[in-house]
Amino acid sequence: MKVAELVPGMVVAGATYVAQAEHPLFPGLRLVVWRLPTGKWSHDALDARQEVGNPDPSDAAACVRNLRAALLGGDAIA
Repeated sequence: MKVAELVPGMVVAGATYVAQAEHPLFPGLRLVVWRLPTGKWSHDALDARQEVGNPDPSDAAACVRNLRAALLGGDAIA
């Protein structure tokens, strides 16, 4: 899956995708925010066309639960 195709709450390689925006320091790249399984945050500079791996299967409701868990604490689906 490409960065541009990610939906908040998707879990890729154990990390929950939270959001993305134009990167403030690197024009042309996206600032991509992830919540890691350890509870720490990851902020990456990625190209919107970059492949990040295959997300775990999930429907819209699972993505909402995963995103809530990432933002508010608690256990995610993954």
